[in-house]
This record gives sequence, C-alpha cells and structure tokens, in this order.
Amino acid sequence: MSVTIAPAVAEQLGEVAAIECAALPAEAWSKQQLANALCDQQQLFLVACAGGGTVVGHILCRVVCGDGELLSLAVSPAARRRGVGRALLQAAQKEALRRDCTAMGLEVRAQNRAAIALYRDQGFIPVGRRRGFYRAPIDDALVMLWQPPRPTQDRSERTAVGGEIEI
Repeated sequence: MSVTIAPAVAEQLGEVAAIECAALPAEAWSKQQLANALCDQQQLFLVACAGGGTVVGHILCRVVCGDGELLSLAVSPAARRRGVGRALLQAAQKEALRRDCTAMGLEVRAQNRAAIALYRDQGFIPVGRRRGFYRAPIDDALVMLWQPPRPTQDRSERTAVGGEIEI
C-alpha cells in the first residue's frame, strides 16, 4: 500500500476523528481536542493518506524541550497490518529527531500485543507499568521509552517530514 505522510490539516479532522473512534473507542480524542492539537506548535500531528487523499491513519505526539510523548497512533480498520502504523511511527521519530528530541515515551495497553511488537521493532523499550490505567475494558498500561541514537549529521542536514512512502 502506498501512502503519503504529511502534517495534518483542518479539513482532515473529520476523517481523523472517525479513525480515532474506531481504533480507540474508550480513549478517543474528540474532534475539538484534535483541532486544538492541530493549532499547538508543540504537537507533531501527521496523517497517512492513501490514493485519492483518503486518510488511513494518524499519529499525534508532543515534543517539548527535547522530551517527546506519543499521544495517539491509529490506523483505519481497512488499512491495518499493511505497514501504515509503522510508516507513521517512523515519520514521527524522524521529525522528533529534527526537533532535537532526546527521548519519547508512550503508554500502550498491556494486552495490545501487535502495538507492543511495533513499538519494540522501532526501538521502544518497556520501562514500567501503570496498573488499571485504561478503562472500558480495564487494563494496565505498559510504559515504553525510545531514546534515539545521537545524530552524527549536522542539524541543517536533517529533512522535514513529507513525501511518498511505499509500504
């Protein structure tokens, strides 16, 4: 599946909110919360679009003073298990590096084996557990941390997110 990863825009918020609700019904961000995130310069908000510009996934992170937090990663049911989540996570990690991020944390449902495997593959390691963190259904959160390797290139050589990615 070929997708384009790019910064989210206001016109995509309806599609993003629908994917968020389908993927994370108990923890879904509202359309208003997503709109607020879109306006926040500390947020990294990317979408994956398939042919025709249809949004098939999104990732939302916060990067403040070198610290990052992955807030939401969701892929539409029809596009799952096709590399969209991985492409979004890789693009977010690349952009976080460009923003001088030295670490990024996240919480993931302890029972979400597919997501945990994806995060491990992308360099996140488990560092803790939050008991009863999630509701509906109740589940622990596995806390994971990514610490990128120190860049060997000059900051000016890093490139911004965007472009066509074949997955």
